[in-house]
Order: sequence, then C-alpha cells, then structure tokens
Amino acid sequence: MYLVFWCYMRVSFEQSLLTYHEMISYNFFPKVKHIITFYCIILLKSLICQYSYFPGHSHNDYFQNIPLSKALELGYKSIEVDVCPYKGKLVVSHNIFNLEQKPDINDLYINQLKKYFADKNIAKYSITLLIDIKNKKSKALKLIRKMIRQNPELFFPSYEGGDAAVKIILSGKIPFKHLTPKDLQVIKIDGRFFKSYKNKIFEHIPLISYSYAKLKKKYDRDCLEVIRELVLKSHAKGIKVRFWRIPHKEEIWDYLLSIGVDYLSVDNLALFEDYYQKSEIRTAYELYLSSVSLNSF
Repeated sequence: MYLVFWCYMRVSFEQSLLTYHEMISYNFFPKVKHIITFYCIILLKSLICQYSYFPGHSHNDYFQNIPLSKALELGYKSIEVDVCPYKGKLVVSHNIFNLEQKPDINDLYINQLKKYFADKNIAKYSITLLIDIKNKKSKALKLIRKMIRQNPELFFPSYEGGDAAVKIILSGKIPFKHLTPKDLQVIKIDGRFFKSYKNKIFEHIPLISYSYAKLKKKYDRDCLEVIRELVLKSHAKGIKVRFWRIPHKEEIWDYLLSIGVDYLSVDNLALFEDYYQKSEIRTAYELYLSSVSLNSF
C-alpha cells in the first residue's frame, strides 16, 4: 500500500516539473501506469492469499513434527485429531496401545489454540477440529462435553450470530444415541457416503468424508465420475465433501479440486500448500466455491 501511495506522490511531483509534451516525448504515462498496476497486483495478490479458502485438511495432524502449529502456519483451517478416553482424559492416539504414554488433547491442542486465539497480532480464522473417536465412544463424548464447558471462549461464538473460534466435528465411532440437542448446538457430525441418517442427525452433518482408495478399488476406471456425482449431490444439499487416502499426485489433486471437492486430506502439509499456491486451478476452484451455497461450519 505504501509503495502504491509513493508512486502516486512521485507522479504528482514529476507532473509539476514536466510539461505535458515532455511527458509524451519521454513515454512517461505508460511507465507510471505499469508501475502502479504492478504494485496494485502485488497488494491484491497478498490479500487473496491471506483470505481465500484453503482446501487442505491436516490428516492425523498429531503425526506432524510440530502438531497444530505447522498446520496453522501453512494456512490449514481443518485439523484432524484421533482420540481415546484413558483414566479421565482424552488421549491423542490412533490406537488403544500404550495410552499411558500418549499426550492428552488439552496439552497438545486446546492450550495451543487458546494461546493462538489470544494473540492479537495474528490474523484469525475459525478452525475446524475434526475429532475422530477410536474407542469407548460414550466416555469420549463425556470428556468432549467437559472440554467444551471448560473452554467456552473457543467453542462458543463471542457474539450472537458469530462463529466459534474452534468448530468441532465428530468422526469415527460416533455415539449417535447419546448426542443431545444441546450437544448438537456445538458439535457437528462427519457423515459417510452410502449411509442413511435420521433427520435429526442429518441436519447436523455439514461434511461427508470418504476414502478415495476405497472408491478407486470399487469403481476402478469409473471412480472419478462417481466422485463427481457424489460431490454434485452433496453440494446440492449444502454439504461439503472431504476425501482421505488420496495419492500425493498433482494430477489427482487437480481433478478433485476441479470438480469441487472441498477438503483433501494430506499428510505432507508443506507439499500440498506449495502445490496449491502455484496451481493454475486455484482461481477457478475459489470462483466455483463462491458460486455454491454450502454449510459454513
């Protein structure tokens, strides 16, 4: 912005020194036009990079060398955490083995998120925390309720009609029978394709996730066409779509984004972020998302 202003002031100053005919003879106007245009493009590009939608989902984020922080630094707004209840704590783990050695979700994620949103010097976006329950689902839900009660500044909007800083979506072994209307005011559900849900649950499903590898195995060459149809049907209902177990290949990422898949689960966060920032499909993808009405959760 300062550079654009400097260019403007410089032009005004030089115009006061040069006559109109001198400016024409020096080919002055086109040069100034190009300079101002150049810096305006830089400014607009920086704004687009800062605020545009990012389709990366940090799959099993706790396996990163720096959990959460690395994802946030690279612009990821959807974070996946696997949990197991253990001795009154919600432990971050992909399985039920050696739980006594695993960190609890408060230490690894919640406390970090509180610091992140308390920092006034960082531009903030709502973060989606996808909590994948691995076992003892009813006990896990009780611990998630406790976590929500103890951290209202994260999980409840700061003003009426606003977004919570952290939005919770339950995945994995979901305790449907134990979810209350009060729970569903804060907690949402990660659905699955080819599965039916009761209406009271379906209206709380903002996201449907599925394994790309599973569809590929089942439909083989027709897989991509099947995915396209699933995305269209989901978007028609206002539901976003995520796929996991996707090969880390740019041509597959290109296609999935080109048909409007909302989130791609990735393990190499830096690789996907670099790809997306350079991708020619990015602009078309963001224009597509702006043209459809999807659940904002």
